[in-house]
Amino acid sequence: MLMTGSSVRSRITDRAVSQPLPLRSAGHLVAECSLYAGLAVVAHVGRWFVAIPCWVVMAWCLLGNGAVAHETVHRHLFRSRRANRVVGAMASATVGLVWSVYRQYHLGHHKHTVTADDPEGAVYRFTSRWVYLAIPVGGLLFIVQMLWWGVRIAVGRPPVWVQTRHSRVEVGVDTVLVVAFLVAMAALGARDLGLLVDVWLAPWLITMTVLFPMALVPEHYGAPVDDADDALFNSRTIVSNRFVTWLYWANNFHTTHHLMPSLVPQHIPEVTRDAVLDAVPDRWVSSGYLRFHLDVFRHPERFDGPNAR
Repeated sequence: MLMTGSSVRSRITDRAVSQPLPLRSAGHLVAECSLYAGLAVVAHVGRWFVAIPCWVVMAWCLLGNGAVAHETVHRHLFRSRRANRVVGAMASATVGLVWSVYRQYHLGHHKHTVTADDPEGAVYRFTSRWVYLAIPVGGLLFIVQMLWWGVRIAVGRPPVWVQTRHSRVEVGVDTVLVVAFLVAMAALGARDLGLLVDVWLAPWLITMTVLFPMALVPEHYGAPVDDADDALFNSRTIVSNRFVTWLYWANNFHTTHHLMPSLVPQHIPEVTRDAVLDAVPDRWVSSGYLRFHLDVFRHPERFDGPNAR
């Protein structure tokens, strides 16, 4: 029998999986930051063939900071609204993302997922391999767009999805924070370019041009507007390895997140395994990010899912 999102949610609602776990969240943040710092030291003192794999893992950590922005928007990490905001704004700044702009943008996405009013725009559907090969610029353009919106909102010209004066004040503060971080990185580069490359610039470029589009493109790829109300048929699940799932705060299980956005990341893998995965149609599940993108690249104009052809 074909299941619906509402029937799957009924499996989940009796579980205590929506309460933030502050100690586990703090431990995760400390562990990921420590991993990043340790690899930055190794990258800077090692030869290029040591630095490159360090940069790749550091890039995943920066993608994880983007995921922290996402989790704090939903208030998943801490019980305190202020703690979520502060941690989210700081993590966002390291990737050039204005947290409060992203917050309004992302909540609008949940409200209007894959519809004409979705702030994320039209659902991805590549028409050729040449169009697909342009995705490395997508992450950079997204950050530039967020910064541009931040400046517009700060000067009193907000987009329609930023309504209140309080929101505009928050955006102004967060935009200043991001600009201050970027200025600090520029100052570091002026003093020691090699140090900047090793501790931030190289990992950030990998994040923006490779990991960011690799992780975000699959989320709703090819979703039909007719199924906008049911996450089982408009959101994809990427069953990646445990290390990637940990670094990315379980955001690869995007179907589960859209089915029940209040779920905290520490519980999403088990809920996906126990209550969601068997209900998601095969065409909306991929066995990894590389597998998804390889399938899309092979058949960009007619890809509907790994088992749909």
